[in-house]
Amino acid sequence: MNKKQLFGFTALSLLFIVGIIYLLSRLHQNEQEDIDLAKLSQELDRKGYHIGVISYSPKNKEIIVQLSNKEPNLSHTKEAIKNYIQNELEDHNVSIQVKIIDVEQAERERKWMSVVSKIDKKLKRESNKYIGIAIGFNPQSITYILKSSYSESDFAEKEIKDWMELTNNVIVSQNLPSLLKNDETYEIEVISKNKEVLQNKRYNHNVESYDD
Repeated sequence: MNKKQLFGFTALSLLFIVGIIYLLSRLHQNEQEDIDLAKLSQELDRKGYHIGVISYSPKNKEIIVQLSNKEPNLSHTKEAIKNYIQNELEDHNVSIQVKIIDVEQAERERKWMSVVSKIDKKLKRESNKYIGIAIGFNPQSITYILKSSYSESDFAEKEIKDWMELTNNVIVSQNLPSLLKNDETYEIEVISKNKEVLQNKRYNHNVESYDD
């Protein structure tokens, strides 16, 4: 085989490989396009099931359905939903997972999280020492964590107190403390670049603060 023939063979091989990759990517894309999640959601809703989000993971080829924990006869309903989707998507090689969610808790968490973006934007305008914000949920307290580039031994106490006040003002402006039950509290804390707590306060539904 001369060099010209070898070059031609190599070029054809590369074109063949590229063509296969393109075909596989198109098949993968078409598979996603064929799965109409909105239609599935509408049909399940029409059947009276209390579902949340339906999502599809191309990597795992898995459809995930969120089902309310308020649904009667959960075990039977899970199987009914899985069977319905399997019948609708019998031409697709996908697995189906039905996850039970606490709807009320999910909605509460969504509301507490709704102010995170606003707080983040305000604090970024206030200081270049502010890095970012996180929120944690646990049975004792909802915690807004303000991340700073300060060290534990060198930080501006007044500034981080101002951050906390600004954060709480946003929380109160959205009437979030009214979501607290009984002796529940929420907390705002500022941490150093090494994740050490520099300052924190807890608040109850009357927005009374507690210095720790």
